[in-house]
Amino acid sequence: MQKILAVDDDANTLEFYGEILSGAGYAFVKASDFASAIEAYTGEKPDLLILDADFPGGGGKAVITFIRETLGESTPALFITGMPDKLAAVAGMNGIMILKKPLGPSAILGTVARLVNSAAIGRDRSARKKILAVDDDLFILELYRNMLGDAGFEVHTAEDSVAAMSRFNEVKPDLVILDVDMPGGGGRKVFERLRKTLVSPIPIIFATGKPESVQQEALASAVSILKKPLGPQALIGEIKRLLKMEGGAP
Repeated sequence: MQKILAVDDDANTLEFYGEILSGAGYAFVKASDFASAIEAYTGEKPDLLILDADFPGGGGKAVITFIRETLGESTPALFITGMPDKLAAVAGMNGIMILKKPLGPSAILGTVARLVNSAAIGRDRSARKKILAVDDDLFILELYRNMLGDAGFEVHTAEDSVAAMSRFNEVKPDLVILDVDMPGGGGRKVFERLRKTLVSPIPIIFATGKPESVQQEALASAVSILKKPLGPQALIGEIKRLLKMEGGAP
């Protein structure tokens, strides 16, 4: 059950929120000032906040600023206020919506549903492991996209060692799959840059038709060699093993 924390110093407003949110199947928590709002937030971990602009302790702006800057969390917030002009400083924040009082139940519930569902989708995406696959064979890259995408991974690709380093810095993947022979120095060059220049411990899989060519590199920690052609079961099992995910290869 998704949980909503509403903060307002008007008891009638909080009662109104409680009735419509509980009736819609949400768990409802309330607070009336800054201190009780932060206490309720840290104790209850709500999925969404509904905030008034003005209440003791600094109002909704103070609450969301504390949560974003001090706690480092991005819980979405809906401001429902008669004074939206007071919220210019937070209007551009991600996951923030501002509605002007008075509002009926349908308008509130519709906005709550959009914010909560959007946050849930964002959490699902951020939880996906990112894989960078590097190969100069476009057919193989497409194979990786389909094979790993269907297995729930977020797949990024590069066609040579130069593009691989650019994509690595951009994407910050959880694991890299490297072909050995390709333009720009091949997989060995990428391996050297990751381990020696960036000092990155990221897991690496060498996917190659010549496993013997990277035996020395395979002595490093979190490095594996798989012989092409690769089947889904072997590749996905090895990825999960290196990432210590459930269902990894023994």
